[in-house]
Amino acid sequence: METLDKPPAVGRGSGMLSAVRRDALVPALVLGIVALALGLRLYGLDWDRGFPYTPHPDERAILSKVEQISPPALGDPGVLLDADKSPWNPRWFPYGSFPLYLLKGVQLVSSLGPGEGLKDLRIAGRTISALADVATVMLVFALGSRIYGRRVGVLASLLTAIAVIHIQLSHFFAVDTLLALFAVAAIYFMSRVAMEGRLRDSVLAGVFIGLGLATKVSLLPIYSAFFVAHLMYVFAAKDTGGATPAFNRRWSAAVQGLALGAAASLLVLFIVQPYMFLDWSRFYEDVIEQSEMVRRIRDYPYTRQYIDTTPYWYHVRQLATWGLGWPLGIVAWAGLAYASLRGMRLRYGLAYLVLGWGLPIAILLPSESFFATIAAAVIGIAALLATLPLRSPDSRADVLLLSWVAPLFLITGTFQVKFIRYLLPITPFLLLFGSRMLMALWDRAGRANSRTALRRGLAAGLVLLVGSTGFYALAYQSVYREPHTAVRAAGWINRNAPKGSVIL
Repeated sequence: METLDKPPAVGRGSGMLSAVRRDALVPALVLGIVALALGLRLYGLDWDRGFPYTPHPDERAILSKVEQISPPALGDPGVLLDADKSPWNPRWFPYGSFPLYLLKGVQLVSSLGPGEGLKDLRIAGRTISALADVATVMLVFALGSRIYGRRVGVLASLLTAIAVIHIQLSHFFAVDTLLALFAVAAIYFMSRVAMEGRLRDSVLAGVFIGLGLATKVSLLPIYSAFFVAHLMYVFAAKDTGGATPAFNRRWSAAVQGLALGAAASLLVLFIVQPYMFLDWSRFYEDVIEQSEMVRRIRDYPYTRQYIDTTPYWYHVRQLATWGLGWPLGIVAWAGLAYASLRGMRLRYGLAYLVLGWGLPIAILLPSESFFATIAAAVIGIAALLATLPLRSPDSRADVLLLSWVAPLFLITGTFQVKFIRYLLPITPFLLLFGSRMLMALWDRAGRANSRTALRRGLAAGLVLLVGSTGFYALAYQSVYREPHTAVRAAGWINRNAPKGSVIL
């Protein structure tokens, strides 16, 4: 005889079938999101048709350096170690060397086939940039699913796929999409370290840190997250009240992981950017020049647009207005506040906002010196770590992500020069925070007495969020459907201006 607490066999079979369907739905959704991301990023890569070279200044500089470098002759590999004579030395370090070597490698491989090989590097470079950003979309799903669940992973990857800032920067071969990819990949393996403490994950995190630093030195604050990940593993055991065997074992594994991961990052950095070490004086000069440029110690015409812009708020407003669109921008920045406070009592959360955000900002605003930057970063990370025992277990993974997002935003927010692309390495994490916040609201609405009305309202809000962001993404494609504005202007001038006219 069937009992009430034992469903019939048919019910069990139907439940299993539903579970199988749900399991099959997620891969299908992810494949659809990846296809959407590919389409939005690969469409219109030849956006500057009509130009013999790219009008994007950073892209033009990078492609020029790629053309200038070459591997040494097979009979003279020793010249690689001579920074003055090596043809592999780019002698240019505003950006890292890895993107240059990557595109040069593609060009060299193409020359092995029939024909003349790759001559126009623009499209090849932009394809690399676009594919890197699609890989970021996939990693956002993997990271979100791992620490927040598959619903958050799917939503965050969809929002990343249709975020206009990602689509725009995928149409340039600069370094931003590669840098974001390496940041997300490194944090993904750090999340595995924080949970499982395996040495191979520490090493893989170090590999992606090295690749990121060889792409742009601004990834340096991610070492704080690398340290936090190992510390979280040490104190994750339930019996860590004293020098127990479990604690000692975790401590030993964490120290080994830190050492091996750091060594891996430096080794990779030396392999893919050797002249950072072999041509140190030139590297140092270029990095200092970039540092002084973003602080407007050095004056350039293209940085004067940021005079009298408000620190931090300008970044927030620009990313929300142009990079994401206001609906998604509000969700992303609200998600950052939510992650900062989640899982703590209000008084602890407010104390963290004061000590972890307010105090570092107060240090950085009057002074952008190296020592002020280090002090602000250390204080911010220490305040964040202090929240670990105060947070609920399900919210502690936020600490790892915040240990990358907070230092980068605290430092970048004080820059006098505020290019929106500086925020791309943390944008996927803002979208993860926002997606987690939305799913928490959905679950809370399901527990409320008036859950039907609340759920319907939230469902409508989600549809509006995805729909408006998707509309912005599709509308943005019109930029790539028309010839470049300079090409159109030149055509108009040739048709209308008398020959020999002077244009001021």
